[in-house]
Formats: sequence, structure tokens, C-alpha cells
Amino acid sequence: FAAGCEDGSVQIWQFGQRHAFRHLPSPEAGSSAGASGGASGETAAAAMTAATSSASEASKASKPGRQLAWSPAGNRLLSVSRSSSEVTIWAFSEGGEPSGRAQVLPTGAAHAKLVCGTFASTSGAVVATGGLRAEAEGMAPGLPGSSLKSWPYTAAGICVWDTLAPPSSALVAHDGSADATPAGMPAEYSCLAWASGHERLLCGTKAGELRVFDLRQRRVSQRFEAHKDAVRHCFVLESTGRLVTL
Repeated sequence: FAAGCEDGSVQIWQFGQRHAFRHLPSPEAGSSAGASGGASGETAAAAMTAATSSASEASKASKPGRQLAWSPAGNRLLSVSRSSSEVTIWAFSEGGEPSGRAQVLPTGAAHAKLVCGTFASTSGAVVATGGLRAEAEGMAPGLPGSSLKSWPYTAAGICVWDTLAPPSSALVAHDGSADATPAGMPAEYSCLAWASGHERLLCGTKAGELRVFDLRQRRVSQRFEAHKDAVRHCFVLESTGRLVTL
């Protein structure tokens, strides 16, 4: 399983061991992720549950926190920092070793506050992020986490990124347009989950609403009240097609 540290680094652990056996440094440290080691397929399968539980405890303690998630194939690790609004992705080779440097997504132009993220493809090449939509007057070069000077800044609560595309075209879908999100639906998103069999994102809000973002139509297709308080976690049971929210 994986655990995020306050300095932005990530530790990889094995059950039954007292010490982490891999350390992934934060991109700010200037270190190559290739020298840090990796995660085996078995630990990757268990990491999603452990990381989600850790993120829940952090949110309950009202601290910024860090969310971790493994890709379905277990070859990529996603780290979402709520304090710095930074999304970091580590890729792993077949042998479990990190391959190359960590990748940082330039999400600062879309979200005023980044809260959550998830993989939205089996390979892990597509990533979705959610949070508080940025205000129009905040769309300017130089925002924290943004390095796209000529990018057409888009204010959105939900963003879908192609991590293999050039930075200028990495944002492939979002809910910032009037067609994607009907009027009167402002919200701060609190959690995301990907329904691979239906090509949809489940999006929980701090107002207790659950919204379904259709990746094919690139718009919010359904919405309903799930809880009176914030939706902290949402899951998809692929075998039955049922949704679970907390």
C-alpha cells in the first residue's frame, strides 16, 4: 500500500513490514523517481483501499491532506495534494520500478481549490480532477500550479486530462461550459470515482449531491441528492453496476 507524506513524497509499504521499502520523492525535491523504487502488482491492488481510508481520515481532521490512487492496471500512482492544488503521477515499469521522473499536471488554471482526483482509463493515461471552480477573474498566467502561458484558461469544477497529450491540449473535457453544466449548479466537488463499464465519472459534492459526468457526451447527465452533508467517498461496484457513497 502507499502513504503520502506532508513534504509531498510517497512511501510504498508491504503488509507485515515495519518499514517502507520504496520512497518516491516530491517533484520539488529535484530527484528522479527512477532512483526511488516501485510497487509490485500485489501491493498496487491493496493500495487503493488504504489510500482512500487515509484521505478520509485527513478530511475528517480538517487538514489539507493528500489523496492517493492506483490506476486499474497498477502501473501508475496518482497523488492529489489539497494544500498545493498539485496532481503528481508516477509511472512504473513491468518490474515495479519507477520509470522516469514524476509528472505534474498543470491544473491551477481550472480549480480555485483542488480536492480530489481519479484515473479515468484502464491504462492510467487519462486522469480526472475535481474541486472548487476557479473564478473568472482568477484566470491569469502565473497561478500556482499553472505553467501554460498561452493556454485558454477554463474555470471548471471537473476536469479530464490526457496525460500523454501536449500541455496545451491536455484538457480534453470539463464541466465549465453552459452545455456541460446547466445554470444553477455551482458546487465544490469532494470526491470522484470512475465507472469504467459505463464511461462515466461519479462526482460527489460538498452539498451532498451526486452527479454523473458522461465522458462521451462531456456533460453532467444525471444528478440526485445522496446525503445531507458532504459526499466524502463514492465507489462503483463493477460486477453489479451499483453505486456506493459515504
